Amino acid sequence: MPNNNNNDSFSYPEVNDTPETEKYLKHSAFWQKVGEPLARRAAWFGSLLLSAGASVPLTAKFAANGIIGLLGRDVKALQNAGENLGGAIALPVVIGGVSLASTLVPEQTGSKLVKRWVYQAPINFKANCKVSDNKRSIAEEVGPRVTPQETEAWHNYFSTEKLIKLPPTRTFPEVKGKNGIVIDTMDIPYCGADPNKVEKYRLCFNTSFSYYQKQIETIIKQQSKIKAHTRLFNYPGISKAGVVTSTEDLINAGIAEVYDLAKRNQWSNADLSRNLHLYSYCSGGLFATQVALYFKQKHNVDLTIFIDRCYSSWQGAIAREIHDHCGLPMSYGKLLAGSVLYATGDFNVNAEKAIEKLNPAFVNYINIAPDPVTNSATQIRKALRLSHASQKGSDGTIPDKAMLAIKLQKTNKLFGMPTTALVHDQDNKNGHFIYAEGWGHRDDLNNLFLKPPVASQKREDNPTVLDYYAKTLEPRG
Repeated sequence: MPNNNNNDSFSYPEVNDTPETEKYLKHSAFWQKVGEPLARRAAWFGSLLLSAGASVPLTAKFAANGIIGLLGRDVKALQNAGENLGGAIALPVVIGGVSLASTLVPEQTGSKLVKRWVYQAPINFKANCKVSDNKRSIAEEVGPRVTPQETEAWHNYFSTEKLIKLPPTRTFPEVKGKNGIVIDTMDIPYCGADPNKVEKYRLCFNTSFSYYQKQIETIIKQQSKIKAHTRLFNYPGISKAGVVTSTEDLINAGIAEVYDLAKRNQWSNADLSRNLHLYSYCSGGLFATQVALYFKQKHNVDLTIFIDRCYSSWQGAIAREIHDHCGLPMSYGKLLAGSVLYATGDFNVNAEKAIEKLNPAFVNYINIAPDPVTNSATQIRKALRLSHASQKGSDGTIPDKAMLAIKLQKTNKLFGMPTTALVHDQDNKNGHFIYAEGWGHRDDLNNLFLKPPVASQKREDNPTVLDYYAKTLEPRG
């Protein structure tokens, strides 16, 4: 048991008792039973009104782009006009229809539909577990359980059965979260010399579309250089029972994992800050920043966090996607997206606001720098904000202006330690970006980590992104 005489120690609450004690895990009974359902239904009604009202600015932009396109023979303006008209019809019909059904039907039809979109991991895991009868499925790589002797498993990856090599030393600890729900967890010990002397752990946060079994081979390839044990976990409802009713359920799983590691290793606050490292990819960064903020505010513990190609917020990302597809003004799109995400289960997580409250020395980024985007819109259409060309740059998935690091840069709120002192966007020398030269958001991590940050850069030691990533585990001055 932990040394409770140490003034720097946690109280180490039992994880399955935390619904009574921890900030994220429980609201009052009145709010849960009465207040929250009413607030969510009111938000759906607000989404209905906002989606109907979206036709007004979009119809106006359709008319303006149509006139400019016809008079100036501007093909791009005519294309934008068609997209404006499509949005003016689709948003009230699609979002308005879902919002109306969710306002009237107690089963929250819209919540289920939106969660199937923003939290696809349970669906993907179930589909990808289906392999031939003579092959061992990744469905067997869940715990808690005794480590199996098998070191291979298969998953159905894009309709192709793919072999996954597994470390023989992996373990499946029992970790309990909200209401005693068991969180699917795997520990992979450091595979280099003297693993018992390695105290550091990294806790990996998946994107909301994925599951840890998919990342095992990537983790193994990184272990020798990172010199840390790795803990992988799945969010609730992926391979075990558990219904996700709110984004807090995903954040709570991360909180439970941190508490479990602290308790198993008998870490003090200082030990936790020194030994634990949060790695997060894509939307996993939204949850990891909230976990880091929780421990900063509740225990005054600075957790090192590494944010890999993450959104600034889901609200901003959805608003940007809507803008890029049909031209709905960003300010209006944020109101609409925010209303839908709250109604779904408070899924409007904002990493930017969380990072502003963290210790900058413990925050690290890796981001694909945007390629220059040629915008063919005329100056008058730029001035009137009638153009809505998508600008996703090298990342290929997250729109540039929805990226976390770019958002922080634009608002002059860059926090944290540069990913490296050398890699950077050609127009931004602060080091928070990797100039991608063709790498994309969905590229395999090792495809990214095991290359030099900038291929054209000549250095005798030829460092890779992984070299710099490993340095974030080193003690801070």
